[in-house]
Amino acid sequence: MNKHYRFHFRLRSSLSHPKMIVGCRSPLPMLLLLLPLCCTEPNYHQRAHSSSNSVRLARRILTRVRALLLQYKLEELGDSEFEDRSLSLQDLPSLKTDYFHWLHMQDSERLRGAVQGLKVFWHHLDLKRQQLKQECRGRPGRLTRSMQKLIQVSHADSSLSNHELPMEAPLTEAPPPTPSFWARLAWHKRLEGYVVLRDLERYLRRLVRDFMLLKARRSTAQPSGRHLCHRCC
Repeated sequence: MNKHYRFHFRLRSSLSHPKMIVGCRSPLPMLLLLLPLCCTEPNYHQRAHSSSNSVRLARRILTRVRALLLQYKLEELGDSEFEDRSLSLQDLPSLKTDYFHWLHMQDSERLRGAVQGLKVFWHHLDLKRQQLKQECRGRPGRLTRSMQKLIQVSHADSSLSNHELPMEAPLTEAPPPTPSFWARLAWHKRLEGYVVLRDLERYLRRLVRDFMLLKARRSTAQPSGRHLCHRCC
């Protein structure tokens, strides 16, 4: 293994170092509006209202993430048009979906998957926010304030807030303290933040699509339920 790949391995592992793990935050008020999707609703209209709220709030958060991604690329990478699909972080949730498996899942299972994925993203985003704050000597700049607004803590179910993220074993070999190494390390840390925001945007985009599909499925199932109710009466 050459030096280049060892360097990338350390970067991927740095986000999971035990010293950097912070308390897991609940993923925004979005959870409060997603929770009704896993519960049994008394009638169609309440289910449709819950689905509409979930789609609307997911879209609003997606818009904020896109704005933050643009701001990050401009301020940290120096190019608002920066794009590199070859970059990835092993610890982030997968963006692939088995559509046929997803269709046969219960709403509660879909919610659990969405919640756990979002918790991982907020965790990594908060780590990047803390890193940026340290670089500014504790004085938050515009970018860290934007990140803080996106990671607002909301009240959620205790079973969600107690979830622990996996940690990797710390590395025993210290990196060589050369100026060129630290320059590359600083750049790759910036790239890590880009990857987190880029994949979070794609994850939320998929989440919006998923809940729109759920809303459409419930809409098509509504008429037969109403006719059956009239016959019973």
